[in-house]
Amino acid sequence: MFAGDGEPRDTANQDDIIHDNTRKAGFAATAINAYAAQVGGGYETFHALMSDFFADLHHLADALDIDLAAAINDGRDDYLAEIGCDR
Repeated sequence: MFAGDGEPRDTANQDDIIHDNTRKAGFAATAINAYAAQVGGGYETFHALMSDFFADLHHLADALDIDLAAAINDGRDDYLAEIGCDR
């Protein structure tokens, strides 16, 4: 799922950006699927599953004394750079 050929391309070519974005979505899908397997439950929507996952990330950030808002902002900046979006 979302693996493509599995190799990053890291170029400014639009097809390569789409490939790499899809590849990275696969990494997130692997993580969210592992989370779903761990917590079980019958989530009615993928949105509900992600919402619960994010809530648990807040708990983890609290336990590790991590500024989750800053981490989310940094991740957003990385995402925008990775898809070739100028801020």
